[in-house]
Amino acid sequence: MEVLNVYVNFLQAILFVLSHALGGSLGLAIITLTMMVRLLLLPMTLKLSRRAIAQQRLLQKMQPELQLLRKKYAHDRRRLAQESTGLFKRNGAHPVDKHGLLGALFQLPIVLGLFAAVKRVAQLGGRFLWIAEISKPDFVLTAIVAVLTYISMAISPNLTTNSKTFYAVLSASLTFFFLSRIAAGITLYWASYNAVGVLEKIVLRYGLKRWPIEATA
Repeated sequence: MEVLNVYVNFLQAILFVLSHALGGSLGLAIITLTMMVRLLLLPMTLKLSRRAIAQQRLLQKMQPELQLLRKKYAHDRRRLAQESTGLFKRNGAHPVDKHGLLGALFQLPIVLGLFAAVKRVAQLGGRFLWIAEISKPDFVLTAIVAVLTYISMAISPNLTTNSKTFYAVLSASLTFFFLSRIAAGITLYWASYNAVGVLEKIVLRYGLKRWPIEATA
């Protein structure tokens, strides 16, 4: 925990330095640092997303065989597990993507540390654009982030066409509900994070059109 606290203090110091360099605007400092960190993580995120899509397509391709195995060994769970494991190995598939899990674990402390630093700085308050006080909730900013969340989910290539609308509306609604109760400074962090997320989805969709992913691991 001490290491994490040192990291958060370091990020907080960077926010103050950026704020000083940007005319004393803590809001602009939050946006700048969040987007910088998010963009630095973007290459890894794109790579992990492509792996996830490849695994998803591979699992979809294997579904008919998995269904046959479930019917054939419905009363023999041990044999079903053995045969299913063999099927996964032959196809080079993995029930749990270890690379994706490790990538998420690597990014988690970075993102959480940044969030903690932004949360501390947001409590100091200050004006940013139309927001009179970044230490208090702002309806307009919250609505903007909810829209960004909807767009990010709606254009995600990781979701099937049938489920996109449902998950997009659900995510946007939950985001609006959550952010409408917290400081606008934190919402600025969320907006910046989601803005790069939308960029990520666009790049991923464009890349899939130019360099399609085969249904292999």
